[in-house]
Amino acid sequence: MQVSDVMIKDVITVSPDDTVAKALSLMIENNVHQLPVVEKNAYAGMIYAKHFIETNIFPKTTKVKNFVVKAPSLSPNEEIRDANQAIVRSGLRALPVIANERLVGMVSETDLVLNTELGNMLVDDVMRGAIVIPGDSSLSNALAKMKRQNISRLPVINKDGKLIGNMDTLDIAAVLRVPKERKSGSRTTKLSSGTERTDPREVQVREIMHNAMPVERGSKLGDAVKVLKRAEEIIVTDNNMPIGIIAPKDIIKQLMPERGGPMIHISHVQDEGAKNEIVTEVTKFLKRMNSRFGRIYSVEVAVDRHKNRKYSMRGKLMTTDGLITAKSVGWDVRAAAKELMNRLDRRGTTSRSAKRGPSKAEY
Repeated sequence: MQVSDVMIKDVITVSPDDTVAKALSLMIENNVHQLPVVEKNAYAGMIYAKHFIETNIFPKTTKVKNFVVKAPSLSPNEEIRDANQAIVRSGLRALPVIANERLVGMVSETDLVLNTELGNMLVDDVMRGAIVIPGDSSLSNALAKMKRQNISRLPVINKDGKLIGNMDTLDIAAVLRVPKERKSGSRTTKLSSGTERTDPREVQVREIMHNAMPVERGSKLGDAVKVLKRAEEIIVTDNNMPIGIIAPKDIIKQLMPERGGPMIHISHVQDEGAKNEIVTEVTKFLKRMNSRFGRIYSVEVAVDRHKNRKYSMRGKLMTTDGLITAKSVGWDVRAAAKELMNRLDRRGTTSRSAKRGPSKAEY
């Protein structure tokens, strides 16, 4: 199959001179986290909802052109396997399809998964541990947790640990840009013309969450992915308690061919020299770990530089044994990256030992 076989051709777009308020309204109404920007019928770039919650702006007066980024693109005649590689490497939910400098479609990670044969795989084979948030937590706590864990969605639980909803970037973008008009359980929030701002410490997660669509553990993945036609992720539950979560990209990573080796994705780094130093340490780590793990699908590293000039890093290692995460801090990029790889190494080794269980001599 080619990209043209699965891409969405009727694409919603904005122009550089449209306001952020208009863009955000279109995102919420159509449940998309990104929009392509078109100027005089030519593709100009992409905008993303996550960028709106990272800056201090007034959506009614701020123009879209301030947020346009050059995302990787696909061509209509590319193979699906190449689209899978591109979307994993980019770390994005969807990529534009360009022909002769014009936008001809969009392909999302969900489009790719829904057109994939999943055989007899179970949700348990792909899911990673669910990081959750209580419904009575403040939005500020949720934002901090999402940044700390480098995630964009949080299942919401009640005091008994039962699933009561879900929250993601669109829910947050809506409430932070729409201070007084929000409606729990849906995404019908209207944009306000006011310039007041919502204090995230005064908003509870349950006020802005949307309805979750869980599946039970042990479900066939082929059946579970049907949820993705109406939701952004699959939340796996056991007795209505969230125990795992599957994003479309998790499925793509699981099914990607081994050729080319693991994907390496570095985010939040503008300096090419710093990025190269991180990639060097990741490459050393992969060579060291190759004989100790089964298949390694990807390594993701998110970087923050603080006012005291320290670097903090959050890493994710996707393997056949599941997802392994770690964090590190260092005074320079290479030191922080090296420490992060060492911690992933230790956690990975501990995880494998726990899954194998003790040997006879240890009983």
